[in-house]
Amino acid sequence: MGEAARTMIDAFERWLLRNFDETGRAYATQLTARASRAILGVFTLAGTIIFIGITFHGRVAPEVLNPWLAGMGLVIASPMLLTVAFAIQGPSTEAALRPYAKISRLTTFAMSALIALSIWILLPNADLPLQYVMLVLYTTFVAMVLGADPGPWQMMEQMAVMASAIAFVLVYQLPYAVPLAIVLGAVAISLVGLHRMTYQSIQAAISARADTERANTALAAALADAATQRDAKTRFIAAASHDLRQPVQAAALYFERALSDGDPRLRERAATGARRAFAAVDALLETMLDHLRFEAGAVTARIEPVALEAVFANIIEHHLPAASAAKIRLIAVPSSKWVLADAAMLQRALNNVIGNAIRHSNGARILLGARQQAESIVLWVIDDGRGIGADDIPRLFDDYVQGSGNGAAVGGFGIGLSSSRRMMELMQGDIMLDQRWQRGAAFRLRLAAAPSAREERLWKAA
Repeated sequence: MGEAARTMIDAFERWLLRNFDETGRAYATQLTARASRAILGVFTLAGTIIFIGITFHGRVAPEVLNPWLAGMGLVIASPMLLTVAFAIQGPSTEAALRPYAKISRLTTFAMSALIALSIWILLPNADLPLQYVMLVLYTTFVAMVLGADPGPWQMMEQMAVMASAIAFVLVYQLPYAVPLAIVLGAVAISLVGLHRMTYQSIQAAISARADTERANTALAAALADAATQRDAKTRFIAAASHDLRQPVQAAALYFERALSDGDPRLRERAATGARRAFAAVDALLETMLDHLRFEAGAVTARIEPVALEAVFANIIEHHLPAASAAKIRLIAVPSSKWVLADAAMLQRALNNVIGNAIRHSNGARILLGARQQAESIVLWVIDDGRGIGADDIPRLFDDYVQGSGNGAAVGGFGIGLSSSRRMMELMQGDIMLDQRWQRGAAFRLRLAAAPSAREERLWKAA
């Protein structure tokens, strides 16, 4: 019978841990530990009630004994019924567990009250040996209940049962009544001490189990994150190798053509192609070096007033060939705004965003503009392309993250937007994707506003 009960409890505990959410799991674990001991005690208590029913049949009036036995039978069956109802309804939060806890509390209170009452129903009709046997059973019951649920209320209830037994011994003047009452009192005090130790041990075990589950969850998340970063760095190295190989091979071909071709115009064209290829290599190396410097914390920003007009002009000039090749119209809204920034860093941050839009948006236009908001200047890079996939948005500015699809072209190192984020943070600004724009992608870069040109000259002179 005990093995069957343990099997049922183990299955019930696995069900709890599988079906409960994080907020209710610790509470469910506590209820499971309490229910486990209670269900094991049910079998012992059921045997005791059967013994009482047989022994006191004919000793106690049926109109008194039978209602008491029925009440005890209902109380004993309630843990099983509660478990079945719990499994059928399947609560999954701590709030949903509260009614079950209250019912369990009322059940144990009713059991303690019936046991305390039975002392005055059963023992007056028993002979002396049976009275002593029953006192041992009462003491065993108190110890069993305190071991099953060592809560503060249970301690008070069971001490009431012990007090009732002591009172019966003294009222009915059993042989050696005073020494027997003292022994029962000493047992009660010992049980209180054991109760406190058990209660503290169970609370520590529950806390340790909850901590272990949290640690396991955190470890699994850390391992998953480490695996993601490892895979991302592997993709980064593969992409870097691929992207560097292409311009190097192109430069080698242009160089051979420049050496072997006798036509000066063709040699000049080959030399121009080689210079473009080497410039592409230089840009790729600069991107990787920037990323490594950011990771090492070796980059600082030189903050000063910067005119957006000059920054926008340089960006348009830099990206115009690539935008034309992609059949994208690149538009910069004229701006007289000044920002507090590192000019080179700001240009690189914008270059990364616009370069991504040219390569991946598949749109027709890219708009670059600025607008003042209170003491800040907000720079916008807006395209009318395919936009950003919903799955990519949470990790858009993380290292080594590339688009997972959405029809975008695959390529790049996956460090452009993360580098832009770091550069904006170094300039005391920020960058974000504005998800209100649904017809493409809209990036917002915020920086502190700088004085106007005249005020800037005075500021530098001072």
